[in-house]
Amino acid sequence: MLSIKSITFSGIGRFVEEQTILFDSLGYIVQVEGINNNTGGSSGAGKSTIFKALEFLLGLNDISTSVLQSRLTKTSLSVIGIFDFDGLPLKIERGKKLLIDLNGEITTGSSKLTEEKLDQIIGMPRDLFRKILHKRQGEGGFFLDMGPSDVHKFLTSCLGLEKEQNKVVTLDNRLTELLGTEISLKSTLESNRMGLDATNSAISSLGLPPVLETGPETLELLKTAHLEAINNYKLIKDSQKKELNDFEATRPAITIAPYDRTRIEDLEKTIGTVSAQMAALNQAELERQSQVKAKIFELQSIIGNLNNKELTRQSEVKNQMSAIRAEVAKIQGNEQTRQASVKNQISSLQVELIKAKATADIGAKAKEEAIALVKELQIVRTSVCPTCSQG
Repeated sequence: MLSIKSITFSGIGRFVEEQTILFDSLGYIVQVEGINNNTGGSSGAGKSTIFKALEFLLGLNDISTSVLQSRLTKTSLSVIGIFDFDGLPLKIERGKKLLIDLNGEITTGSSKLTEEKLDQIIGMPRDLFRKILHKRQGEGGFFLDMGPSDVHKFLTSCLGLEKEQNKVVTLDNRLTELLGTEISLKSTLESNRMGLDATNSAISSLGLPPVLETGPETLELLKTAHLEAINNYKLIKDSQKKELNDFEATRPAITIAPYDRTRIEDLEKTIGTVSAQMAALNQAELERQSQVKAKIFELQSIIGNLNNKELTRQSEVKNQMSAIRAEVAKIQGNEQTRQASVKNQISSLQVELIKAKATADIGAKAKEEAIALVKELQIVRTSVCPTCSQG
């Protein structure tokens, strides 16, 4: 707990010389008596100046030093405060520099370290502490002047959750990047799928596999017919040879012209021509079959390569999809954890808000009691009123 014992200040407002207020010698209610020399709403008694000096001492003022500096002296302003901090003596002195003396431990020199030490002593955001310490004339409420983002920032600062808030912002940014990556991968996947469909269409456009014009059964039949023709040829040739031998054996010895072999020679030429044609046909058929077999092997090789490429591509796409699903699952898990953490924080803040409202209600009741007490004191008093100068 921080309680003020005395304050000494000079060079601020109308107070040129050093002024000291000993709060230990005063009661719980302090009224500054003075003559109202200002018709603009101020009593001119210096109440606000005292608070401005205290705010300057604790680093709470939002008014520049040049404005606080008294125009009636060239001596720079200086404020010294004596406090009781959890039972330990505390002295804070601020002029051109800030000095903190807590139970003999002095902190000064480095502005950053000294201000951090002062923050530790105050124990709450300075904006809130200034509102609690002093509400200026015409100034709105602390939370009423805040927007939703300011309230969130203030409550986060009160609970010391700045680091957690930064982690949440980092996580949101990472989630946005991952969502962009997911969209990109989905686009790539869709492009690959369209390529697969185009490949399948191209393969389908080739039609059914080629069918041999002459099947194996037809070739066997041709071979059988060929063997039968050869056998018949041999039989005919043997029969002709036998007939020729018989003719030669039975031919009478005559002196006329020999036997006419023209028809037989024509038949032999025809048989030779037919044999040559059959041999050519057999050779052509063998060559055609060889070409068809080579073409079939080539097409089968192409189809096999396409199938292998397609299987490899599908495997890669499946691996990418599995990796994406795992990443999305991980992100969803992190997001659920983050949402649960935020809900817990919201619940804690709601509990703190309820406590604050209860404290505010107690403060309001105390204020009403104080107002009633002041009215009673005014009725009891018989001296001149410090405000209107009447009896």
